[in-house]
Amino acid sequence: MGELIPAGFRKLDVVDAVGDDQGVALMVEGHADGINGLYNNKYVFIFKFSEGQIISLREYTSDLLVETRLYKQKVVADD
Repeated sequence: MGELIPAGFRKLDVVDAVGDDQGVALMVEGHADGINGLYNNKYVFIFKFSEGQIISLREYTSDLLVETRLYKQKVVADD
């Protein structure tokens, strides 16, 4: 993501977390300057564990914000 967020994230804040011995979900807010404007996105990261090791990670975020703020895509109406 270096060229998309050249200065990196200004802030990454974990705003909530839920979990047990098999996994954890982290709700995170990120703040950065993207190549096409402010990139302030919200994420959910889901980590699964086995024997004390991370075995999988899923990330959920706003695809629309990624496309418009990081890849310079335009939102157009479907006529």
